[in-house]
Amino acid sequence: MNPSLSFWSSLTGLLATEATLVAAIAWLAARWLRSPQMQRAVWQAALLGIALLWVAELAGARGQMARWLPTERPRRTLSVRVLDAPRIEPVPETITKSLTEPFLVGPAEALLPTVTPPRPVWWPGWLWLAGLTLLTGRLALSRAWLMG
Repeated sequence: MNPSLSFWSSLTGLLATEATLVAAIAWLAARWLRSPQMQRAVWQAALLGIALLWVAELAGARGQMARWLPTERPRRTLSVRVLDAPRIEPVPETITKSLTEPFLVGPAEALLPTVTPPRPVWWPGWLWLAGLTLLTGRLALSRAWLMG
């Protein structure tokens, strides 16, 4: 897979939308609860849900789950086209003369256009991974400092 910038932007937008939806549901649920312990449990469940959504999205679970959904199969129709018989026309004299003259043929590679595939864009993924590592390390250090 060669990710492009549009791949990374659509993935980031999808993850942000899913995380916002889970956070909004948790916010609504936490507002109705009076107990701080229950509110904390709701927010912990929401954070765990967001983490699981991100892991599932990055692992490609959405594509796997889409295969499980029933889809309506399109109806197949048969269409038949009747073609006319080809007409045979005489070859013009200028073409037959040019075919008898010698011409130069180069290597086959020279006749084909060279197509270079687009370079993959990895920097958004590395940037995301660096931010995740930085935030996780900061969280771990603050927990260690509070425990000490």
